[in-house]
Amino acid sequence: MTVDTTISGRRFGDLLTEYGDLTGHRIGCRCCCDRLVFVAAEDLVAGTVTSCGCRPAPAAHHRQCSELRTQQQRQINFNVARTRA
Repeated sequence: MTVDTTISGRRFGDLLTEYGDLTGHRIGCRCCCDRLVFVAAEDLVAGTVTSCGCRPAPAAHHRQCSELRTQQQRQINFNVARTRA
């Protein structure tokens, strides 16, 4: 995805967009803690990245990751059991 020039100055979570790099795939953003970070344009627009990492992730995010890991482990166990039978 190339960076749209009209995206400059928009806020995504704690990040304020400043400029894109020459390839148009990463955006330079200023975080609320005043740190400059470069973020992939698609991650920024999708809401995957909302800060530089200075704020801890919400508890809901950790629960969701835990549930996904549990589901993946169940799927792996199921596939192993099925191949052995």
